[in-house]
Amino acid sequence: AAWGAGVLATAVASAGLRGLGSTAAARPEAWQALLLPTLLVAVTSLLALRAARPDAPALPAALRTGAAAAALLLGAAAVLTAVLLLTRSADVVALYEGLAAGPAGALALTAGQLLVLPAAVVWAAAWTTGAGVALGTGSVSGPFATQIGPLPGVPLLGAVPPDPGPAAAAVLLLPVLAGFAAAALARRSGVRTGALPLGLGAGAVAGLLLGVAAASASGAAGPGRFAATGPDPLLTALLVAVETGLPAVLGAAVLRPRAARSADGPAGGAQ
Repeated sequence: AAWGAGVLATAVASAGLRGLGSTAAARPEAWQALLLPTLLVAVTSLLALRAARPDAPALPAALRTGAAAAALLLGAAAVLTAVLLLTRSADVVALYEGLAAGPAGALALTAGQLLVLPAAVVWAAAWTTGAGVALGTGSVSGPFATQIGPLPGVPLLGAVPPDPGPAAAAVLLLPVLAGFAAAALARRSGVRTGALPLGLGAGAVAGLLLGVAAASASGAAGPGRFAATGPDPLLTALLVAVETGLPAVLGAAVLRPRAARSADGPAGGAQ
């Protein structure tokens, strides 16, 4: 009953917000505004209900490890986003000053950018995989190649590096470390699944999660050349699967489950 009430309340709130956010010039798509938030709440709350059961069986090890790898990669991308905003703060401030929006306008602009900040973190995650991010037709930003055309005067876009340089290729270590660390956490928690099924399964799960996130963070950001922005979901999913899955296989192969290590120690021998 509580689950149904929560899903229904989300649908009603989504419908109300769609009405408040619609004008003669722009309005959200009805099916997206109603279905996507409701579906997200329905699925995640079902998972939470399952996890809250005291007798609930554990989720498959590959699923948990892949989710951990995706979470670690997104966390690293969030840190990278913050670093870019700090290091390129002069360009961000210059865009604010160029708009001359006034105190109220600057506040509204900041609030709007905070709403899309999660999408910027997903963009940064796709950027670290080498997939790059489209900034409109003919413009792309990535660690290996960057070609940026004229951009709208959104201060958040001031954090986009115009020329990352050869050192930017080091960001490819982030998904690699995320996959290895997720496998290490799995072994530390006592997971005994074979290295190959654990690592490949985790890579597939991480790729699927980041692919869905990339699809949700892509789309039209305006008319004309800005009808296509964001990372390529399929390419992002494929690269994440490879760049986290193979290190996860390696990590699971070289690390032994924690319970197995303790059993080989002096205490285990005494038992």
